Amino acid sequence: MDTGPKETRESREAKEAREARGTREAGANGTGGHANLFIAVPLPDDVKRRLAEAVSAAQRDFAFRKWVHPADYHITVKFLGPLDPRLASALRETVAPAVAGFGRFALRLAPPGVFGRPEAPRILWMGVGGDRAALGALQQAVEQAAARLGFPPEQRPYAPHITMARQWTGAGKPDLERLAACFAPLSAAEDALSWEADELVLYRTRMGRQPMYERLDRYPLVD
Repeated sequence: MDTGPKETRESREAKEAREARGTREAGANGTGGHANLFIAVPLPDDVKRRLAEAVSAAQRDFAFRKWVHPADYHITVKFLGPLDPRLASALRETVAPAVAGFGRFALRLAPPGVFGRPEAPRILWMGVGGDRAALGALQQAVEQAAARLGFPPEQRPYAPHITMARQWTGAGKPDLERLAACFAPLSAAEDALSWEADELVLYRTRMGRQPMYERLDRYPLVD
């Protein structure tokens, strides 16, 4: 019985898993100096533009410490943590085949919300509508692929969103109803603000830069 190729493949995957764990732990301990990597669904430029216009209007009345650069809008699927960018090839070998042929699916913007205490939100986000079942299935496929490289699965329920701002700094509690009204036209205009997701992107965080996220690789969902 020929077991050579299987043993080689398993050895390679085991080595990649050890490397992934080692670089992630080193980064977490402050010894590796690597940037955070994550896999996400990108947004089309026209959706980013319309969202940026609404954000620009909201900025005049709502005080958040940091507003996300429009080029950085995305829907996170899997956060990987601090990793050596050279592991992009190992991720490609594992993740790309897992999502190839998944097929494109429709998404759209949905009403906004916040994470954290309503009186002092940590995150202002735009919701994601459309085929959320397909998005959830895609997230699970990526989770399973990443697990083969030693990445622990996400324990929290998947809550897809687009981060727009971080850390409320205003005086008093923000008027969340008024804030939601700023973005209401975006989620109502389904035709203008819907799109088909047809790829995933591997991003690297570049702290202190604008835009902050750099594309390292892409994983098409359509053959």
